[in-house]
Amino acid sequence: GGFGGGGGGGGRVVTPTGLRAAVGARAPHFRDHSQQDAAEFFAVAVDALSDEMRDAARASAARSAAPDGAPLRPALTAAGGSGRAGAEEGESTLPVPQNFGGEVLKTMRCFKCGHEWRRCEPFSSLSLQLPAPAPGGRRAPPSLQSLLEEHLAPVSLEVTCERCGHAYAALTQHVSKLPRLLPLHLMRFDYSRERLLKRSDAAAVSTALDLSFAAHSETAPPPLASPSPAPSPASTLTPTSPPSSPPVSPPVSPPVSPSV
Repeated sequence: GGFGGGGGGGGRVVTPTGLRAAVGARAPHFRDHSQQDAAEFFAVAVDALSDEMRDAARASAARSAAPDGAPLRPALTAAGGSGRAGAEEGESTLPVPQNFGGEVLKTMRCFKCGHEWRRCEPFSSLSLQLPAPAPGGRRAPPSLQSLLEEHLAPVSLEVTCERCGHAYAALTQHVSKLPRLLPLHLMRFDYSRERLLKRSDAAAVSTALDLSFAAHSETAPPPLASPSPAPSPASTLTPTSPPSSPPVSPPVSPPVSPSV
């Protein structure tokens, strides 16, 4: 409850008081009318929706168990088989991970011994850092494309090597799983000065983003909206043999966070 009528030409508006109340129940600082961070509100709302839908799916699966305790084939695990692995795969088909579920593969390479290790990190949005203010305040607005490329660019990272204990490694990042929707948040607060400052820099927003620079041969495409026939080998994102260069991933139209 709490939502008003739909949009359109009828002059009716949406009043998401129910949504704000639900988010406030999870994060109390959203209960009043004080100014808060829009990106944090989005993250809390998405996490809460994901948790509630997962719990509801698990409860539904439990209720479908046979009287003698032997589980039937619940909808939650039907797509992923049986057992814990099947349940986890079934949960990945719920709306939040289906729409916002992305994954970054991070590869660390020790500067001293050359040892490499990897870590996969899921994400539902990305926070992009604005460039440092230009002297005199004159600079062309950065594009979302350039900010995204900077966010995923190789960097030197202070991290302990698993093999030799050295304190620094080179970090490279690849998008291993593309989401259907990619919310982007521009980090506008400057903490490097004596006082907190919110920047009002402009950013050039394009209708699509090219993620081919961060893709590789095993990058998973966004989930299909509905089951469809298996694509032909020529139309798949992942070829049957490794390509000589990374495949071009489909452009992603990014909804930009209201805090931009």
